[in-house]
Amino acid sequence: MLLNNNPTFELSISYQGTGYTFQRSVLVVNTPGTQIVFKFTAPKSDFDPLYREFRASLRTWEWQSQEMP
Repeated sequence: MLLNNNPTFELSISYQGTGYTFQRSVLVVNTPGTQIVFKFTAPKSDFDPLYREFRASLRTWEWQSQEMP
């Protein structure tokens, strides 16, 4: 996934805690000035449909360049 033509990478894991199985995705966007990290965690049984919505929401971000004074 490219966000504003910036490279990204993603790591997904599942883990068990408090008797439940969870899945987490971490998406890292490397921009020229900074690194942005998005984390999404949900119960494994709910993860896929919720994660699709989460990823779709990332595509709605508006990027604005700021010039240094």
